[in-house]
Amino acid sequence: LSLTYFLRYGKWFDPLNNKSHHIVHEKAFPSWNQFFRYTNELLSPMEYCDCFRDEQMEYKYVTENRYFLDKRHNNSVVYIAAFGGVHQIHGRLYPEEVCNKLHNPTMELQSPVLLSDNNNNNKNTTTYKWETRDWSWVVRNHIAKLDPKPTDLYMNAGLWPNPFWNNETTRIELLNSVRDHDMTPYWRCTTFDNFHNRFKKQRRGDGAFCDRDSPTQIECQKLQWMRRLRSEYYWDLYHVYEPIYRIMNEDMLRLVGHPFPSNYEALDPRQYQM
Repeated sequence: LSLTYFLRYGKWFDPLNNKSHHIVHEKAFPSWNQFFRYTNELLSPMEYCDCFRDEQMEYKYVTENRYFLDKRHNNSVVYIAAFGGVHQIHGRLYPEEVCNKLHNPTMELQSPVLLSDNNNNNKNTTTYKWETRDWSWVVRNHIAKLDPKPTDLYMNAGLWPNPFWNNETTRIELLNSVRDHDMTPYWRCTTFDNFHNRFKKQRRGDGAFCDRDSPTQIECQKLQWMRRLRSEYYWDLYHVYEPIYRIMNEDMLRLVGHPFPSNYEALDPRQYQM
């Protein structure tokens, strides 16, 4: 959201000028679906949000797939929520339906099932057209069929248990699925928590893609500077406020080869450290 806001408005989100809502702090909203509505409307008409989440709903029923397209500036961003290897990745739209909505200005760019916040625990309302636990399947059968197709795939499994840290075959299948469709894979290491820790399994998973001696090494965003990030920039144990996401996005854009203009002033992460 931090990145797409920047692409939509040509400036980074400033919470001091947007005191009513903070787009990277979803718990600041009365409900998840109000968060989805607000952020989707904020990025309108350039974002389509296939999103739904009930406050008591299990993760296996959560949907958050976002598709952003700015034809004028030739920018597109896709976000697919994947909870490691624990729950199914799923969506309520086929890739051709996403493309039709993004490219047809007469079509409404809103969630296909805009549910009331009072519609509690009705799991039958989430009808998926595709679902799988296999990340490589999602790359081949969904992401690679989007128009425009992403040039870079930026992945992270977070704190969720996943098959990557101890299964080289699964890692190779994932990387092949990306490269077979002329996309470049990148891995983002899991961020440090508010106590400046990373869990052992997450370190192993990151290392499987990032260590120099790993047979599946790719370009990684390691985020070592967050080890000393001040606690005031966390809104819970794991998630941060702006401008930390801005710094992460500036670093990511440099990593994937999209440098800023010579007069652009990037933030120095050291000013936010202890």
